Amino acid sequence: MAIRKVVLIQPRRDGRMMGKGISQPYTLMRLASLVPLDIPVEIWDEDLRALPIDTLGPQDLVGISAKTLLIDRARVLAERIKKQGTTVVIGGTHVTLVPDEVAEWADVIAVGEGYRTWPQIIRDFDNGTLQKRYVDEAWAPLDSGIAVLQDRVLEQVDEHRNYWTPYLEITRGCPRNCTFCTAIRVSGQKMRLRPVGEVVEEIERRQIKRFFLTDDNFG
Repeated sequence: MAIRKVVLIQPRRDGRMMGKGISQPYTLMRLASLVPLDIPVEIWDEDLRALPIDTLGPQDLVGISAKTLLIDRARVLAERIKKQGTTVVIGGTHVTLVPDEVAEWADVIAVGEGYRTWPQIIRDFDNGTLQKRYVDEAWAPLDSGIAVLQDRVLEQVDEHRNYWTPYLEITRGCPRNCTFCTAIRVSGQKMRLRPVGEVVEEIERRQIKRFFLTDDNFG
C-alpha cells in the first residue's frame, strides 16, 4: 500500500493530574524527523486543537506516543482512528514498560526508543509487510545524526507561541540503578551523548534562548 502521509499525535493531557501547562511534543518532533522527506508528515497536538480524524484514511499511518498518564486517552483516540480504516502505532514509555497490555488493543506496538524501529515500521507499512510488534533492542548512538530535527518539522511546530518553554535533549541514559525510576529501562544504563556542535546548531536553528533539558542524568 503506497503511503499517503504519516501523522504523529500527542494525546490531550488531563489538567487535573498534570497541571494546565502544555507540554511540547519534542518526542514527536524527533520521530517526525525520521520520516523520509518524500513522505508528508504532520504533528497533531490535541492540547492545541480538535483533531481532524475524519480526514484520515487507509493509506495514512498514525503514531501515538504516550506515557502512562496519557495511555487511556491514547486508546480512545486509537479506537476512533481505526474506524477510519487507518493503522495506528502506539509507542512511548508506557508501551515500553508493559507492551503486552497495549498489544491487546493497538494495531502495532513500538517498544523502546524508536530510532531504528520507526523508520522500519514506515517501510513495512509502505511495502504491505507490517508486523504486530517492533522492539528496539539496542540503544542507538546519538553521534550519528539521527537526533537532528528536519526543517519541515520546525516549520510546523510553533514552539515560541504554543508552549511554555522548549524542550532540549543532549544526552540519553543514566548510569544509576535507582529502584523507583524507569530511566534505565526506557533509555538504557549507558549515557549516550549528542555532539556539542549539533546541539548548538539546534539551539540556533530553533532560535531559543531558554529551554528545559529532558536528559535523564548529567553525571
